[in-house]
Amino acid sequence: MDSNTSLAERFLRFLPWLVLAASLLLTWQLSRLVDRQDAAVRQAEFSRDSSEVAASLQSRMRTHSHILMGVASFFHSSDTVSREDFHRYIDGLKLPVHYPGIQAVGYTTLISPRELAHHVDTLRAQGFSDYAVHPPGNREIYSSVVYTEPFDWRNRRALGYDMLTEPVRRAAALLARDEGQPATSGAMTLVQETERDVQTGVLTFVPVYRRGAPLASVEQRRAALVGWVYAALRMGDLVTNFLRSEYPELSQRLALRIVSIDPSTPNTPLFDGFPSDLPEAGDGTTVHELDLQGAHWRLTLRPLPAYWQTTVVTHRSHIILAAGIALAVLLAALLQVLVGSQRRVARALREAQVSHRDLAEQKNLLQAIYDSATVGIMLVDPAGRITHGNQRLGELFHCPTGELNGREYFSLIPAADVAIARQSLAQMNAREMPHIHRERCFQRPDGSAFWGEITVHPLHDADGQILGLVGVIGDITQRKQTEAVLRQSEARFRSYFDQPQIGIII
Repeated sequence: MDSNTSLAERFLRFLPWLVLAASLLLTWQLSRLVDRQDAAVRQAEFSRDSSEVAASLQSRMRTHSHILMGVASFFHSSDTVSREDFHRYIDGLKLPVHYPGIQAVGYTTLISPRELAHHVDTLRAQGFSDYAVHPPGNREIYSSVVYTEPFDWRNRRALGYDMLTEPVRRAAALLARDEGQPATSGAMTLVQETERDVQTGVLTFVPVYRRGAPLASVEQRRAALVGWVYAALRMGDLVTNFLRSEYPELSQRLALRIVSIDPSTPNTPLFDGFPSDLPEAGDGTTVHELDLQGAHWRLTLRPLPAYWQTTVVTHRSHIILAAGIALAVLLAALLQVLVGSQRRVARALREAQVSHRDLAEQKNLLQAIYDSATVGIMLVDPAGRITHGNQRLGELFHCPTGELNGREYFSLIPAADVAIARQSLAQMNAREMPHIHRERCFQRPDGSAFWGEITVHPLHDADGQILGLVGVIGDITQRKQTEAVLRQSEARFRSYFDQPQIGIII
């Protein structure tokens, strides 16, 4: 009996310690789970940030392609584009201000062997006494960079260079020719490079076809090709300026590495922003692959220590650890709360991913519909200033759409019509006029004009307040010209009919 009592007393003596040890073990496991959840949330935040950087870089590259398409349209709209014309056009784009990272925008022309000598003589007569198509050698067809802007010491090195002699450049140029679309090359060393600060570069090509030539098939596009406009991109300058301008704070808290994964240049580094002391493997790494009109890039993003320093730390594990030691009896309830929290976090992340994907798909769909419209569409604020326009609007006014943004609508119509237009705008803002539909002459920034049929409707918010106006412009220049010819024909016929010297019976 005494022995049994002694044994029970010992058990009871050690029972609190056993309970304490079990409670501490469970509490420690619980705190570790909370730490992993916090790490998952932080990883989700970094994944969101890195996805945004990748999407924004892809958008920047597409913007470069749109710029080149505008330059190609400039060539298509004129029989001849002189060196001075090209300089003024590119200078007007303000590339260093609006598109930092573009080393040069140029034009390379095709030359047949029998035209080569005359071509060289023509360029030398323009003041380039040492001009020559290089590298030398006999070829079935030549190409030569004849225009390049800005025309500084670095870009002068490209003058006369035959793009088709180098396989990576040639592949991208021929792809652009056959597809009739922009094409970006694989990794290379630009001819602008010197022995110092050598950077990997890429080229984006847009074909320039003979004006008026049919382009429905690959064979027709090949036959109509006269050259390419291109953008030379030094990847170090491009990515550095992109991060500093678009993500000035975030760029200091993450590292970015870009590698070309094209079959022609597999695993070629394009940009390496990883610090030398950053381990090759680490938590938080995300990888994105970008398809850039013929080029394929792999982006690897890693959070730097500064990234985690700016992340909000909740100290939930410390709180749970203290509560578990002090209140062991509430362990089950705390675990239930934790499981519920984990499920809510996971559900919130899934819903956020679905919402992000749906929004991206809707945005891409609306942008595709917007830019594929056959009429010009513009958004105008209540003061009459253009805030946005689609690609067709830029085509109607012979300038990039970005140059129309911020311009007053009244600057695009003749001065004699401005007063009436302002009055109509005021009436629509005052709800005295439900919409506007009329034909009028429009003036382009380059001084030319065209006839358009414009329809304007107000854009309301959820409360019915007018946020601005939506204008749709259709080109009716051909119709106006036909009407003018008919009126002239009618007048001529009437003059014959009213001659007093003859009698006419119908």
